[in-house]
Amino acid sequence: MSKYCDMCGTNKRGSSWCPNCQEETYIYREQYMNPDYLGNGEMLTPPNHDSAFMQKVRDQENK
Repeated sequence: MSKYCDMCGTNKRGSSWCPNCQEETYIYREQYMNPDYLGNGEMLTPPNHDSAFMQKVRDQENK
């Protein structure tokens, strides 16, 4: 197992991803998987499915 992040190559601690990549996917889930994240009944529009960010989310789900 490498000591560098699978996503961005940054030095990591403990898992396959560095803290920044882990936080990025966590924020995505909090904002876009929760229909009323803002508490005002409005849905947030998720990023484009083919974006680099979404690729990180899919890769993290599959490992």
